[in-house]
Amino acid sequence: MACQGDQPSHGRPGYRPPAQVRREVEARHETCVFPTCNQPSHRCDLDHTVPWRPGITCRCNLAPLCRRHHRLKQRHDWKLFQIWPGLLIWVTPSGAWRIVRPDRQ
Repeated sequence: MACQGDQPSHGRPGYRPPAQVRREVEARHETCVFPTCNQPSHRCDLDHTVPWRPGITCRCNLAPLCRRHHRLKQRHDWKLFQIWPGLLIWVTPSGAWRIVRPDRQ
C-alpha cells in the first residue's frame, strides 16, 4: 500500500521509525538500496530520503542504506530520490542514474 502523504495521520513526528515500519522497509528491500551493494537491510541504517526535517518518518521516505552508502548519499554530488515507496533513483556526480526497485511490494 502506498503512503498517503496528504493524510493528517501520515507518517510519524519522531526521527526513529516504529518497529513495524522498520520491518516493512526491510521486507521491501532485502539489501542496501545502493546499486550492487549486498549488505543485508537489517544491518543498514534506515535513511530518510528527504531529510527528516522537512521530511517525515514514514515508509515512503525511508530506505535501508549501509553506513558507507548512507555517508555517500549525504555528499552534495550524489542524489537519491524515492518517487514511490520503495522505488528509488540514484543520480551519480556525472549525471548517470540507476533505478532501484523494491524486492517486494
